[in-house]
Amino acid sequence: MLARLHQTDRQHKKMTLLRNVGIPIVLVLCNPGAALARHAVPPIRPALPPAPPARPVVPLPPAVPVHPVPVLPIVVRVTAASLNVRRGPGTRYAVIGTTRRGVQLTVRGASGGWLKVVTPRGVVGWVSSNYTARVR
Repeated sequence: MLARLHQTDRQHKKMTLLRNVGIPIVLVLCNPGAALARHAVPPIRPALPPAPPARPVVPLPPAVPVHPVPVLPIVVRVTAASLNVRRGPGTRYAVIGTTRRGVQLTVRGASGGWLKVVTPRGVVGWVSSNYTARVR
């Protein structure tokens, strides 16, 4: 007896049943690869899509190194008629106040010819060291 079966679950069960009864079965496949494909392992697909190309890294401007002053307070006197007190060590920083000749400033740090100072009114800012003289 010839049983022509396709590889579906229902027909596979019939084939198994006929075999158990003792009827010989000849399997004729229309597509031999279909029987193998049923038991084949599916291809592995990546879980995530590929990452987009990296953006160019924009370098940050260099940090301004601030060198701390020794433990003893250093005091400087303003030698210019008027001296700008700035937000940072350089002329590109905003002016946050001014001070006059003879005023004493307490130094908190230094960077490239600029002094981080505290004014008598408590304002913390930066002044050019070219217009100061050390008192102590």
